[in-house]
Amino acid sequence: MAQPIEDFDFPPELLLIIKELVEDWDLRTHVCFYLSSPKVAALYDSGKRPDAFWRLACWNNGLTGGGLLDPESEGEDEEMVDEIESHSKRPSPWRDVAVDHITRDGFCTHPHCGEALLEYNRGCMREVQEDVQVFKPIHSRSDEDSLAPLTAHQVFEHIEFRQFSDVFRRYRAEDDAHLRAPGDPQRRGVALGYTHRPDDYPGMYLAEHPLVTGSFATFPPVDSVMLLHLTGRSLPSFIIMRMGPITVLDIVSAIHEG
Repeated sequence: MAQPIEDFDFPPELLLIIKELVEDWDLRTHVCFYLSSPKVAALYDSGKRPDAFWRLACWNNGLTGGGLLDPESEGEDEEMVDEIESHSKRPSPWRDVAVDHITRDGFCTHPHCGEALLEYNRGCMREVQEDVQVFKPIHSRSDEDSLAPLTAHQVFEHIEFRQFSDVFRRYRAEDDAHLRAPGDPQRRGVALGYTHRPDDYPGMYLAEHPLVTGSFATFPPVDSVMLLHLTGRSLPSFIIMRMGPITVLDIVSAIHEG
């Protein structure tokens, strides 16, 4: 990613025009433009609710705070979020989420990460935008009558775990689960058990891919889900509940703990 330009000799009016020409859903371009110059950053950071833009952009890209936010705050309505932000020592938490995710993972070249993943997420969110309110994941029990058909995130087909059984007690989920390396033939996926060790593929573990771990697990997003025998073994069922949307990492962690 390019370094910030200290002396960006464009008038603010031109910078604002450029900013407005970037589609609101194009999170990666907005982050890159934000980081390009202090003058540009000032355009994004000005206004009464500067973080509202970033929160909506993350939602439209199917992303949560990825552990950088209090999980309870992700499920709050806009008025409550405004109150939280007004008293926060970090006045732009969603901006920080966007910048963190894009700078760390936005240019990943894995076919199921980086911009390819963001494009997939955006497409899914556009398809379900009539079925879910902004910032309000579907609550399956209370919204049962209006619950749209759920689609699991396609990245689950490309996630595997380390081979040896004892690693489930030695590693965090995100240091155990990994993306299958590009070009590898598809083996038994996340739902069917262990596969080979990925030691020859550094950088594949989910800990290094916040765009993957922070993505909504389903489209439309939901705040609760039950897992039934996903690993193909006699494991207990899991019920996952969050204040915000269930994420890919939530599902992977439940399988990891099983």
